[in-house]
Amino acid sequence: MRLPRIRVDGLQRCLCPSLSRPNVSLLKSLTPRPRDLSTEASAAIPDESLPEELTGPVPVPAPPAAEPEKSETPAGFPPLDHLQYLALSRNPDVITIAEKYVSAGVLKPSLQLYEILIGACALQHSDRLQPTAFGLFHEMKSLGLQPNAKIFHSLLRMLARSPDYIRRSEVLAEMAQRWFALTDEGWAWVVQGYIKDRQMEMALDMVSERERRGLMVSKRVYLELVTKLVEVGEVEEALAILQRVEGGLGGEFWVGVMWPETRCRMWYELLNKAATDMHYNPTKTVWYKCLARDSPFEKPMFIPPSGVMDNVLRCAARNGDIEFAQDVISLYDAEGIKLQEHHYACLIEAYSLCSPINIPEIFSVLSHMRAARVPPQNHTARAALLVLAGDKALADSASALLKSNGNTNDLAAVELVIAAYCRLGELDAAFAVYADLHTLTPQLPETHTFNILLRGCADLGGEKELALYTLSEMKAMGILPDRATFEALVRVCCSMVTEDAGEDAKTHLWDAFIFLEEAAANTAVGRLGRDVWAELAEACRRAGDEEREQMVKEEMQRLGLEMKVREVIRAGGFRI
Repeated sequence: MRLPRIRVDGLQRCLCPSLSRPNVSLLKSLTPRPRDLSTEASAAIPDESLPEELTGPVPVPAPPAAEPEKSETPAGFPPLDHLQYLALSRNPDVITIAEKYVSAGVLKPSLQLYEILIGACALQHSDRLQPTAFGLFHEMKSLGLQPNAKIFHSLLRMLARSPDYIRRSEVLAEMAQRWFALTDEGWAWVVQGYIKDRQMEMALDMVSERERRGLMVSKRVYLELVTKLVEVGEVEEALAILQRVEGGLGGEFWVGVMWPETRCRMWYELLNKAATDMHYNPTKTVWYKCLARDSPFEKPMFIPPSGVMDNVLRCAARNGDIEFAQDVISLYDAEGIKLQEHHYACLIEAYSLCSPINIPEIFSVLSHMRAARVPPQNHTARAALLVLAGDKALADSASALLKSNGNTNDLAAVELVIAAYCRLGELDAAFAVYADLHTLTPQLPETHTFNILLRGCADLGGEKELALYTLSEMKAMGILPDRATFEALVRVCCSMVTEDAGEDAKTHLWDAFIFLEEAAANTAVGRLGRDVWAELAEACRRAGDEEREQMVKEEMQRLGLEMKVREVIRAGGFRI
């Protein structure tokens, strides 16, 4: 019988990949049986067997080779090249693999091996390998291998992330001893190390010297320098560097070193730190650079949160910059933030500290506050009060302005003028303004209005009649007293107790204790301040009333007032 002839061509091998690797079972089925050449019939059969490539001995598949250990060199990959590849790939196992190479005898310690391993430690973004790198550095020197410039620069690169000033100095000194010069990258790593160590003066000197010589300064150096200067509070120096760098190149200078959001964050941190520390010039410069728009289509670099805006407004107000403060207020309106009492207080402070003081605008702000349902508080116009109380001519001008405005002034404006006269010791002028109060403002006087007059009587001393007159006015209008009212009344009575007052001293002291008892009976008043108790004890001493003096001191001890004062004095605080 004649077997069929089977040919395996290229098309069949593509369609059936299994034919490319001979299958044992398939070969057995296709291999012809041995012919019996003893008969003529068999000898007459032509030899049309399979090709030799399929009829040869059947290959036995070899067992899978075991995975080579890490200590073995990959096939066709020299050991040093393998370690260099692992180092550049930042593989953390490069040190372990190198130890296996050396222990297996594949590698011997050499300068190139230590250069690769120390460089691998420097490429890792971690300071934990710093002891390993310096251990390798000292080990190679103990073997008689002298480090080259690349090894020194690898150490400097690692020290750029470390505040280890001593090791950095040792590396630089050894480089200078071997006449190795710093490359541009090496110089940048040294400066970054000084910045990390907060040696800002040395870093600034190195950057200035390099700029003066016309050499390149890395963008990363500028970024870290500005960031650290802002962190330590050197906002003016940070602003000077940013202005110098971005003066001609602008934001394009930072392309490649940071995202645009990171650059905005840098300017934001500068604004926040400058405003918090009340650095006026940097705050104003950064504000207008980052938020001012030259055209209606230009977007600001960022919009600061309300807390930063409050600090900026406070900084502008403290320096009397009205235009700057008004621009900040306009941003509040643009962002839909409702103005609160402290915002108006800052605006009043700006009008108060400008030269000359803008009294009409101060009165206008106080009136606007009440119209906006944000009534002025007792301390809202404190900055204006300090200015008016320092010059009687300014107080007279404010009083004249009240009269010229007629019955349109706010009660806070009238109280401002009264308080200024009281601080000046002009009680007659203060009470004259109070007498015309109904013609100056539509609001009725409040407890705070009378407290201002009573405090003026207490500060001046010897004005008990005026104080009692003020108290009668309060009772007539049905205005309830508060803690400040009783404190002022007690102080007025104590001021009348003098050593030469005779029997009248006891009368004034008795009135002081009457007001003290009324305050204690009034649950809405609360405890009087320590200064009042101290003045009362001193008045008892002047009057020769030792019993009441001892009683006052015992009461102060019971209330814990003396202990608090002693703690403050012991801590180096104020003295009363």
